[in-house]
Amino acid sequence: MTNLNRNDNNSSDKTPEEPAGNDSGSESSRHGEDLPSTKQGGGDNPPHQRDREKAADGDGGEDAGRGVRVFRQEDTPHCAETVRRGEPFQGTPTDLLDEEYTRLMSCRKLAFSEDLTLQRMLGVGGQGAVYLSYRMGVDHFRVPVAFKFFSPSPFKSVERYLSSMTHHAKVAAIVNEIQQENLVNVHNWREVNGIRVMEMEWVDGYDLQELLTYDMYDWLFEHATPKLWGTLTDVVFTRGRTRPRLKSGIVIKIIRDCLNALHALHEHEIIHSDIKCSNIMLKRTGSAKIIDIGGAFLVTDFYSPESFTLSYAAPELLDPQGAGGVSVQSDLASLGYVMIELLAGCHLFSEVPQGAGRVTGLVQAKKTLIHRLGEILPPDVLENDKLVNFCRKLIHPNLAVRFRKASDAILNMDGLAELHRQLIRGNLASEFDFDIRSWINALDAWERQPPPAP
Repeated sequence: MTNLNRNDNNSSDKTPEEPAGNDSGSESSRHGEDLPSTKQGGGDNPPHQRDREKAADGDGGEDAGRGVRVFRQEDTPHCAETVRRGEPFQGTPTDLLDEEYTRLMSCRKLAFSEDLTLQRMLGVGGQGAVYLSYRMGVDHFRVPVAFKFFSPSPFKSVERYLSSMTHHAKVAAIVNEIQQENLVNVHNWREVNGIRVMEMEWVDGYDLQELLTYDMYDWLFEHATPKLWGTLTDVVFTRGRTRPRLKSGIVIKIIRDCLNALHALHEHEIIHSDIKCSNIMLKRTGSAKIIDIGGAFLVTDFYSPESFTLSYAAPELLDPQGAGGVSVQSDLASLGYVMIELLAGCHLFSEVPQGAGRVTGLVQAKKTLIHRLGEILPPDVLENDKLVNFCRKLIHPNLAVRFRKASDAILNMDGLAELHRQLIRGNLASEFDFDIRSWINALDAWERQPPPAP
């Protein structure tokens, strides 16, 4: 049995406020809101550094007294035994341990009891909330994990909630088996007093929405060494229209990682449906990872997506009655919008007014975006015809022109692989993983409000 206990200095009777700076605002469709950054808090040590340090401390206080119940095969009458740490051995310790090992190897069932404490909130949105916790082992071992709690509030009945959760559980089980390095890994699907909980890996890094702010840019300008600042502004980022923008080589590397993740999903007939900057994280290792599969669904289920963000949704997702319908190509269009934002350093479609006509306005703006790239992209990007054409093929409103699948966007003659070869021929290629690692590591001391004490 697993008990989840909250450990948060914020009043547990209050609904956590959504962090400022969420670029989706009220545009999330139906139950879908942006899950904000999966990183919060800071102080002199940012949350990721503190979490790593706490894990290294080996504080095993929470696992004291935990037991492991071992069940033998059914034909063994005295099969159940409980082995607890701290109980004195009767006889030679080595002999008893050998006996327990032999007994354990003959078992067919294991039941572990554990208590998990919710350390701090990582994000909150229309689907629910995500918390950081630690799975405790023995011998001072523990590993950070993330729990997403699915709220029943958006549903009109318990039956609809449970039906939706059944779909999510099916997708989560497939993602668990995929284990693609650029896609968040799902560990388990749980139930606590009727509430469904998805257990996922905790990703050590920052999402693109959080990284690409002038708070980050100005802080690094003041604190980075001249050599590091020169490298970062030469290879990684520079000033954009309304926020920092990424250099072309870094963008190509990030988008290729995301395409690898989407290819793995699409091969299993799963549509993510909510690709956006806040759902793409840059890990400390230098790779990109797509997170939050809460809105994903199986094409074969003919299941309508519950959660997507209007400004990143493909036109056919906003207007499913239109030609083509929702398909894996919808994820490619969303990724294309992300790519253009990274290259330009601005939010797309901010000119579309809020209100009742916003969806119609967004559909029209997205259908004409291919003709407005010259107004949006900076001159150094526009000089690269292959890069601009690649962006057009990702977002094209005509599904016959848009890349058919993620692998085509990588391997076709007009795909990312050819763009990378172009960088190599022009001596513009770099060790982009290393450059991203330098960027992320430089942010370890980025000042933030400290999280609640555990």
